[in-house]
Amino acid sequence: MLGKKPLEYALRILWPWLRKTFLIAFFFSFSLSLGELNSTMMIADDSVRTLPLEIYGAISGYRFSYASAVAVILLFLSVSTFLAVERSLGHFEIFK
Repeated sequence: MLGKKPLEYALRILWPWLRKTFLIAFFFSFSLSLGELNSTMMIADDSVRTLPLEIYGAISGYRFSYASAVAVILLFLSVSTFLAVERSLGHFEIFK
């Protein structure tokens, strides 16, 4: 371990090397989980309301304008997550 203690090796060598990878993996899994409907329907009861469940309920009740508005909120959250990843990696700047 290059003559370092395990904690010092992890903090000084491994963490800077793997930081971007962990960041990308976290935000990608977060934005995919935003739209997850199947597992939410299996686990949730009537007290839990997520955005995908709201969209599903609105479409089932033929309230398409409400479903569209909630879908725009979900889209905004997903896009902002990806923009946060790109900006934190330095690949994208809004104001140059």
